[in-house]
Amino acid sequence: RGLWALGAPFIILGGIYGGVFSPTEAAAVACIYAIFVTRFVFRELSWGDIIDAAASTTRFTAQILIVVACAGVFSWLLTVNQVPATLVSWLQSLGVGPLTFLLLVNVLLLLVGCVLDPLSAILLLTPLLIPVVKALGIDTVHFGIIMTVNLAIGLFTPPFGINIFVAQSVLGVDLKSIYRGILPFVVLYLIALALITYVPSISLAGVWLLMN
Repeated sequence: RGLWALGAPFIILGGIYGGVFSPTEAAAVACIYAIFVTRFVFRELSWGDIIDAAASTTRFTAQILIVVACAGVFSWLLTVNQVPATLVSWLQSLGVGPLTFLLLVNVLLLLVGCVLDPLSAILLLTPLLIPVVKALGIDTVHFGIIMTVNLAIGLFTPPFGINIFVAQSVLGVDLKSIYRGILPFVVLYLIALALITYVPSISLAGVWLLMN
């Protein structure tokens, strides 16, 4: 029974790395494969259920695209009003160094990750932070990895991490039990984040290897 489920990542990764289709096209192919398996192999969904699932997906996607559209307008307003340049000048006047800046960014992103999904947070904050990152001489690849790890931690950080409520709704476990189970992992991830932040070679070793 599990072989049919394993077919999805095989099709997605095999198709992408084999040059058969792009990642976006891989998602569409995976959906067709899922429809075929659930309708004709397992017979768990009727055509009506499949249409309902497609309608729910459309509504969810529309919500994300509204955020993306607003983020685009927000980025344009920041650029037109020279907010990034003003922020860079302000930080330079305060004498904030790269280490202090990264500490402040870590705190900011951990808080933002608790209430926003990673895509929305990246679209909203990247235009604001990247000019400061470049002005302070921080490697953009290193910063990108820091940002990704921060937002991933925020997804399961109490009390508002989105994945906490997803787990609660799917598993039916009370939130107190989930919080207790998550805390050790949060501590481990924060230690890993500190190492990634202040030991750039961890993030950049692969880049250096490929470039050389």
